[in-house]
Amino acid sequence: TSNENVNHFETSETIGYSKKSFWNERFEKTDTNFDWYADWEQLEKYFKKFLTEDSKILMVGCGNSKMSSQMYNSNFKNITNIDISDIVIGKMQKQFPEMKWIEMDATKMDFEDNFFDCSIDKGTLDAIMCGNDPTPPARLIREMHRVTKKGGYYCIISYGVPEYRLNYFEKFRN
Repeated sequence: TSNENVNHFETSETIGYSKKSFWNERFEKTDTNFDWYADWEQLEKYFKKFLTEDSKILMVGCGNSKMSSQMYNSNFKNITNIDISDIVIGKMQKQFPEMKWIEMDATKMDFEDNFFDCSIDKGTLDAIMCGNDPTPPARLIREMHRVTKKGGYYCIISYGVPEYRLNYFEKFRN
């Protein structure tokens, strides 16, 4: 039988992607940077259509991506980076001390409502969808929506096909 909410690509290896322990172990082993799916050079032309240099930007599940530092070098100076892994946050703070780095669970953010002009996720939704619990993806999207200003943007860059992602956004349609 088929269930629409099942992640058909889930294996015992991918389930780890939804766990803090997986990411701490992974980031403990590496000092190199890695960008999932795309980097700033590929995405810049799209983001510059709606971001200004004064935009307050949240990078959700920042990991060890260089994208926020590349954005910073393109004069987007007000970027807050969050990740569930304290290991990667510590490493990124050392690598890019001019930026804000906070250990935080993106499904339970400490920010005020309507705080950011833009919230960006590049792979976090995909990672948490690898777990067996269907509620974290919905909580992530709810939190991104909550902390993003009305009239702002929340951008989710995903490898997932729309039929497995769009249902999480339905409640936020106008």
